Amino acid sequence: MAFGRIAATSTADNTALGTVPAGKVWVILEFICTNTQGSQLEVTGQTSGLDRVTVSVPPKGGYNYVEPGSKIVLAAGDTLAARTATAGTFNVHVSYLEEAA
Repeated sequence: MAFGRIAATSTADNTALGTVPAGKVWVILEFICTNTQGSQLEVTGQTSGLDRVTVSVPPKGGYNYVEPGSKIVLAAGDTLAARTATAGTFNVHVSYLEEAA
């Protein structure tokens, strides 16, 4: 089992954060989006079309897509992504455990 981290800044379209390698499983511990602008922001977090969640993030605030005590499990080939309408308006931080499937 290996611990991994992903950090990214938004682009104008989907920001692909990572894809689970063949024969592996990712257990997402944190999936945090932080708003870097001075107004409300709609951010969509997505996993390979399985789950799509859009939230309002307050100015200079953040949102963790993983509820306390919960985890998101991704299988080999699943992709984790985030997006918003305006490039450069949010940062993403993901913490995960990678283990054999």
